[in-house]
Amino acid sequence: MPGIAAPADVAVVGGGVIGLCLAESLASRGAGVALFDAGRFGAGASAGNAGWVTPALSNPLPAPGTIAMGLRWMLTKGPLRVRPVLRASYVSWLYEFARSCSPRKYAAGTAASLSLSRRALDDFDRLAARLPEFEMHESGMLLVSQRPAALDAQAKQFHQLQELGYTGRVQRLSQTEVHCAEPALHENVVGGILAHDERHLRPESLTAALVRRLKKLGVTLFEQTPVDAVGRAHADWVLSSGDAEFRARHLVIAGGAETVALTARLGLRLPVGRRAGGGRRLM
Repeated sequence: MPGIAAPADVAVVGGGVIGLCLAESLASRGAGVALFDAGRFGAGASAGNAGWVTPALSNPLPAPGTIAMGLRWMLTKGPLRVRPVLRASYVSWLYEFARSCSPRKYAAGTAASLSLSRRALDDFDRLAARLPEFEMHESGMLLVSQRPAALDAQAKQFHQLQELGYTGRVQRLSQTEVHCAEPALHENVVGGILAHDERHLRPESLTAALVRRLKKLGVTLFEQTPVDAVGRAHADWVLSSGDAEFRARHLVIAGGAETVALTARLGLRLPVGRRAGGGRRLM
């Protein structure tokens, strides 16, 4: 496979929704972009998610009470399963996770996440203006329960979010109101909380729309092109894929957990987990 004839302005490695959006933003500003993915664009984790655009779900996983809840889940058929291993890194991770469950660190993490997501809805509006064909719904997020105590706890959590900077509209619904909003709910549902400004979209429609726009913008697209290594050659970055080499003046790595394999060769250690049994090739 031949390389790029002349160095691209920017090489983006990883063709999930983050890499696609980065490439689109750079190309829209006039940069010459080359985008690489080991498989098909948008076919990895970006295709296997719920498509939520929900600034309200900014709570970090380490929270007061998470350790006790996690232990209960592990003894039952709960959603969390952590397999213990006799390894120093595992013990260190458990220790740091437990330390992060303090109220102070939880509040700081939530505030940071809210700050990062504060522009999300406006950013998606601007993206939709450039990509009118992707599917996005603005019907909000409805949380329901069969137990009043659970609704009280959720309402308290929303109040805490608002104190930390969440600006979305939140409304508590009675049993009658929640069944009017969603008639298919079970009769035992006693009420709900509606976060009006949350959204959801069809991930595959977004990634497909981004690929179409990248083609119109003249981005050089390399699917089925795993990047095995990156390095420097004078002022350029050199990307290796099998026997082929590609050059770019700037490099962005957006490969999720697989980013660790490439950055390690550059002497960088990122605190990003890798999936069990996964290969070492980047997206």
